[in-house]
Amino acid sequence: IGGGNGDAGGTITINGGQVTATGGKWGAGIGGGHQGACGNIEINHGDVTATGGRAAAGIGSSNQGAGGNIKINGGQVGATGGDLGAGIGGGSNAAGGNIEINGGQVKATGGQSGAGIGGGGWNGAGGNIEINGGEVEATGGSKGAGIGGGDGGAGGIIAITSGQVTATGQDGGKDIGIGNDTTPGENDSVFIDDNATVKNESGKDLSHDPDIIIIHRPDNSRWEFDDTGHWHPCFGCNNPQHRTKLVAHSGGASDCINKAVCDECGQPYGEEHDWSAWKSNNDGTHTRACTRGCGVDETEDCTGTATCDVPQICTECGYHMGDKLNHSWGEWKSNNNGTHTRTCTRGCGVAEEKSCTPALRGQKDPTTDTEGYTGDLVCTLCGWLQKEGQAIPKLPAPREPGGSSSDREPIYHHENFSQGGVVLSGDRIHENARLTVTKDRLHDGGTCSDCDQIRQWQQQGRVIAIYDVSLDDGFRETVTITFPVPGQYNGKTLTIAHCLKGKLEIYETTIQNSKAKVTVDSLSPFVILTGDPAKENPETGGVLPADVPATTEIHTPAAPPQGLARPGTEETTPDAGEPENRASQAAEPAQAASIRQEGAKKAGGGAGIIAILAVLAAVACGGIWFWKRKRSI
Repeated sequence: IGGGNGDAGGTITINGGQVTATGGKWGAGIGGGHQGACGNIEINHGDVTATGGRAAAGIGSSNQGAGGNIKINGGQVGATGGDLGAGIGGGSNAAGGNIEINGGQVKATGGQSGAGIGGGGWNGAGGNIEINGGEVEATGGSKGAGIGGGDGGAGGIIAITSGQVTATGQDGGKDIGIGNDTTPGENDSVFIDDNATVKNESGKDLSHDPDIIIIHRPDNSRWEFDDTGHWHPCFGCNNPQHRTKLVAHSGGASDCINKAVCDECGQPYGEEHDWSAWKSNNDGTHTRACTRGCGVDETEDCTGTATCDVPQICTECGYHMGDKLNHSWGEWKSNNNGTHTRTCTRGCGVAEEKSCTPALRGQKDPTTDTEGYTGDLVCTLCGWLQKEGQAIPKLPAPREPGGSSSDREPIYHHENFSQGGVVLSGDRIHENARLTVTKDRLHDGGTCSDCDQIRQWQQQGRVIAIYDVSLDDGFRETVTITFPVPGQYNGKTLTIAHCLKGKLEIYETTIQNSKAKVTVDSLSPFVILTGDPAKENPETGGVLPADVPATTEIHTPAAPPQGLARPGTEETTPDAGEPENRASQAAEPAQAASIRQEGAKKAGGGAGIIAILAVLAAVACGGIWFWKRKRSI
């Protein structure tokens, strides 16, 4: 009755009659077919005889089939397993499942290696077996338990609360518990209530048999207790899960000298006095008094715990002991998106998120032997890498004295250079000059107050770009530098600051074709700033950036006389006016006629005299005029 080859038993209910069921090869008498699960089987009445085929249970599953649910409420039931099958439960290598017997006359006999009631041979565990009444006789096959595991199988969870039970194991299998050749599992247990009569076929009482691996039943001869109640401990172990339920103490009465005594277990419990509620003394203590009028009272310290959300309040009297705690913040952790988060370590669940605060780390100046490094832009709090730095080429090796290049005067001619979008041009650039442009590099922090000022502007969000520009063999007079600028600034006036490490030159330029242009007589770091002026030049009306250092040359944007050029703009043909300006303009180029490099001093000598004569000749002939106003503030 049940499943065919490979099928589960389904749901089977027998309410009466005479039923004889024999399984075919590999099939249970009642239950699953070959490798089929037991299903749900219920027998309420009738005369039922079930015999399993090879490796299958009389009632239950076949080989390797799940145990299922078997319930017997009455009737006369005889179940015999085939080889390796249990009488009632699992087939070969299958657990017994859930087996419940509430009444009737039940006789279960395991086949070779199978339990009478429980697991099949080849390691079948007993499953969950509960016997609450009836007359039950369970005999294991060779090496199987009477009730529990098949050969090599764990005993499972077995509870016998009532009824008359005879359980007999064979050849190493326990009467109740594990099969042969195994040890109890963590969850194996046997509970036998005093209402049940449990023995083996020899008449031996099993309810107190130490040979049963684990016996769990209440020891009604003993009480255990605490201040709140009492219970019967387990007969076979000290596991609280196997004791009876805790019952509260009751009975007796206290008399302000002695505690009440429990009528059930005889244990004193409770308080000697009948105490009132605690009342605060408003000083961190509270007091309570006996309500029976004996005059006894007691005072104790207040107790309470503050959290980030709740102030410290006494749990007994409600006295306010202290305010809420401040958050105890953990370390900042990067969110990998320009923000970082920290969380309160007190467990209140509060977290806060802020923007990262990046700063340069790992800067290194180049030498003739090693490359330099612009430095990484790293958050100072969480370590998030905003921007990775770049290598800076080695410095050129110094030229050896002698040789063809030192036997003659160097040649200075017109040259154009371009690197990284930056264009440098001039009419008197050394024939061996080489342009180097490094983005985002300033002088080291703390060594140059001007570069520190630029870093402050950077933190204010005013910096568009930073370029460190150098020519390794220098130039004479001036060069014009064109920097790339985002197209959004076209038509707007921006500020260019030029750090001379001790002096900061400030230029203003109007952006055209996404380019900012400036003409200078020395090189070092340049910074392009947004036009966010905060100071005014009182003499020219020009506007200066905020927080400009005291030692600063300001190149004002005021319009020059017709025909003259302001710094950073294209030269124009001279005009006939402004003789005073022409004279002052003529003197400057003469002084600037030496080689210009970062930090280099002006050179005198023949080159200076030649430059003076060249400028005077240009003035006399109505030549080029320069317009450059400088003011130190």
